[in-house]
Amino acid sequence: MAKHAVLSKTTLNFAERHGYSLEFDSSDDVISVFEGDNDCEPLFTIQHCNGEFFYRGNIYLPEEIKVELPHWMPDELRLRRVIAFVASARKA
Repeated sequence: MAKHAVLSKTTLNFAERHGYSLEFDSSDDVISVFEGDNDCEPLFTIQHCNGEFFYRGNIYLPEEIKVELPHWMPDELRLRRVIAFVASARKA
């Protein structure tokens, strides 16, 4: 999996600062969101399509956080907002 195929360094660094790593799988255009200390299984996945991002699926994100996530993120700025939301909600 390539980490940078569709994501800017800004987004990758942002995720890292919030305790997450993002990995892009070009075979199915899926971004896996991992906790920084757990690279075995992603927290959730996001589909990339033509520069936009779509919530794809939950692996082990708590239900009360998952239901608050938008289905569609039109750009990386919105993707970063979702990462920040997940980070703050999981700390609460």
